[in-house]
Amino acid sequence: MNIYEYIKLYNSTNEQHYGDTIISYRCNKDDECLYNKCVDNYCIFNDKASVEHCDNIYLCHRKSYNYCGKAYRNTCKTIDERSSKLCIDELCIAQENSPSDSED
Repeated sequence: MNIYEYIKLYNSTNEQHYGDTIISYRCNKDDECLYNKCVDNYCIFNDKASVEHCDNIYLCHRKSYNYCGKAYRNTCKTIDERSSKLCIDELCIAQENSPSDSED
């Protein structure tokens, strides 16, 4: 399976939960998962995987910088681990900040 097939399936699959972990793709073996971890026939996050996600971190006056780290819904302990620099209950969340149309 290539990355495009994975993304297509990932985006069209309903979320499931495995304990506190959110999962979203059915699998039979580890190498079918982006994070290389298949548990009870679902792909889950693997803290040992070297997959990174990058976000634009927006500041005032339409300034931003790119920051890379763990993807959304992955586990995190420090602010520097996550791409969005946001975390709730040790879970990486998406950044929703963006430049305002009225901001100069």
